[in-house]
Amino acid sequence: MFTAGMSTDIDWTNWDITATSCPLNPFRPGETLALHIWALRTEALHADAAQQAAASSAILMIMVLVFSLAARYFSYRIDKKMGGNK
Repeated sequence: MFTAGMSTDIDWTNWDITATSCPLNPFRPGETLALHIWALRTEALHADAAQQAAASSAILMIMVLVFSLAARYFSYRIDKKMGGNK
């Protein structure tokens, strides 16, 4: 999990889009949602870290479900358009 990235040094006062610490920079280093959940459960920097981890887990499960259903739908549509028999 550590190879996924653990760089979350965001400077909310820095609005230079080219800086790696700017929150608006889409190319800044970051962490995965799974790593965020793990860090919340093991480090517990906030009083409500367990609730944040549970909410992040729910978001992750919903995202996986939505992406899976979308992939199945697009696969079905492409197969139908290409003339596949079902």
